[in-house]
Amino acid sequence: VPEVLPPDMIHLADPNVDSLVKELSRAVSEKNENANPFKFHQRVREMYSWERVARETILVYDRVLKKPRLNFLQRLARYKTVGGIAGYVACVLAITLHFVVSLVEWWQPRDLIDVVPDICCQQNENAEKPKHSKDNKLQNNDTD
Repeated sequence: VPEVLPPDMIHLADPNVDSLVKELSRAVSEKNENANPFKFHQRVREMYSWERVARETILVYDRVLKKPRLNFLQRLARYKTVGGIAGYVACVLAITLHFVVSLVEWWQPRDLIDVVPDICCQQNENAEKPKHSKDNKLQNNDTD
């Protein structure tokens, strides 16, 4: 949450009873002193916009797409880091799923399946982007 709100608008606590009680008590006492919900709302409203959220989401997706894909053994090694028992359960599930997929691919080979092309990676530089008006309605670029 610290990435979402500034420090004066949140109270973070460690996941234990003492820390939770301390931070909750502090939050209640501060609420009575200086918290104005209308001012908080106005600040949050000024901090965020859908355009910014969309830009940041695109940046995250671009970073993910640029990362190299892990092979099966590398993914298994990552699954084991989930935790003691949960890691091994995740590995067993991944291995089981791998064998099921292998069985299905043997039964129905990939080269016999019509594949839809992946258009996310194809860039059409000549395509015209839709134009939006100030009230966020899509404008028609055709003239009648």
